[in-house]
Amino acid sequence: METRSGETLKARYTAKAAAMLATVAAAGMLAAPSAQAQTYQQKSAPQNCVIVIDKAGKVKSQRCSSDPAELEAISAASTPIIQLFDLPHFGGVATIIRGEGNVGGGDGCDYAGYRISHLGSWVNRTSSFITRHGCNAVNLHNLPNYGDHGHGFRNPGAATISVPVMPAGFDNNVESIALWRM
Repeated sequence: METRSGETLKARYTAKAAAMLATVAAAGMLAAPSAQAQTYQQKSAPQNCVIVIDKAGKVKSQRCSSDPAELEAISAASTPIIQLFDLPHFGGVATIIRGEGNVGGGDGCDYAGYRISHLGSWVNRTSSFITRHGCNAVNLHNLPNYGDHGHGFRNPGAATISVPVMPAGFDNNVESIALWRM
């Protein structure tokens, strides 16, 4: 379609867009991203987490960071009992759930075990997991407080359970966990 002067509408709008872009650039509105935007990008980097629980399953401390050294401080007086990964085959970011103190007399889970009634920020994120320090029995649940469907894993006599791919209905669908030594 042509205007009265013979120029096409497309050419007319292209010229206007170029003029607006030049004005915005001259005003400095197309400068590099601000420090605030860069800080947000750094803070939104994938983070690993450490959650320390007591025998009753109460969260005693929790910290997430992309800096492994920062997570060491929270880990000092606790024993890892399960590590959850947000991707299959132990990939992506992870949360390590640790038992407070010298768990199981120093070598990990005991027969009473641990119950985690709600995974907090890790609800419905688990795609694979590894237990640690003698936790060789695990029940996963789709709801908080061990509700709904459960799926059990047992590895008698072993020190760990390693699940690289979650079973049907449990990939990114775990809200509470019970684990113990058989």
